[in-house]
Amino acid sequence: MNDLLAKLDAALARPVDSQPNLKPFFYSNFTNLWMCYEGFNPTGTHKDRLAQAVLYLYRDTLKTKRDEKVPQASLISSGSAAIAIQACLQRAGLPNLKVLIDENAPLQLLKQLKHSGCEVYQLNVSSRALSSTDILEITENPQGIDLTSKMNSASFMNAYNCLNQALFKLHPDYIFVPFGSGLLYQSLCQFYSQIRQSKLCHIFGATTSNPQSRATKLYAPFRPFFEATINGTSAVCEIKEELLKEAEELIRKNGSEAEPSAAAGLALLIELRNTLPSDRKIIFVNTGKTIVRPAKL
Repeated sequence: MNDLLAKLDAALARPVDSQPNLKPFFYSNFTNLWMCYEGFNPTGTHKDRLAQAVLYLYRDTLKTKRDEKVPQASLISSGSAAIAIQACLQRAGLPNLKVLIDENAPLQLLKQLKHSGCEVYQLNVSSRALSSTDILEITENPQGIDLTSKMNSASFMNAYNCLNQALFKLHPDYIFVPFGSGLLYQSLCQFYSQIRQSKLCHIFGATTSNPQSRATKLYAPFRPFFEATINGTSAVCEIKEELLKEAEELIRKNGSEAEPSAAAGLALLIELRNTLPSDRKIIFVNTGKTIVRPAKL
């Protein structure tokens, strides 16, 4: 156990604290539009920041354990979080992640998860909301750690603080982010409420309730562990499917890339473009594109 804790501490000594890549973005008549690109993180998305919090959770768990058995972690995921967390677990010498995905998930996602080393389980996740006990039971991990139910804890919320700080350092009037699990949106709203910034900032989450959407990582029939932030400066809105392609193309024209889910914030901005002041500072977060690396044998 001491050797494992030493390896875990070594992994934590190399945090994912890369500064978000912020650059001007050219679209329509907006004069102060910015894109925050998260594709430079180790597995290609903002979820690498979240994965670091899992290592801290393991460290605290192992320090209080009286036996030598290392528990496995279970998670409901649409892909990016699982792949980022699995990469962190491998680096720290921890057991592979047990992932629960929808039975109708794309075959490509199934292959990616297995290729990364995850243990994959499938279920019709639209049939009912799952409890923490359900998740552990379905993933054959009754004595394990359910990460899904812990995502709204302070440690996971704070995992995005580096990103949040970079965004609010620009003193934006509007921020648009993809809304899948809801954690990035919730973290931003919480951070904004804590910094007491005098300038008003409107935070928009872009999501979909369409199970056939190309933004596969945003669709979730249930979010039982998500605690919504509702106030006069924040909102979660449905995106129009046809605007996703336009958003992806605009991102390419501006010299970057994004998978459909990552472009959702821009898609919502496009939809609301006639209601937004063209001279206000507006940031949308392009959460990147997942990079899958093979499992270490």
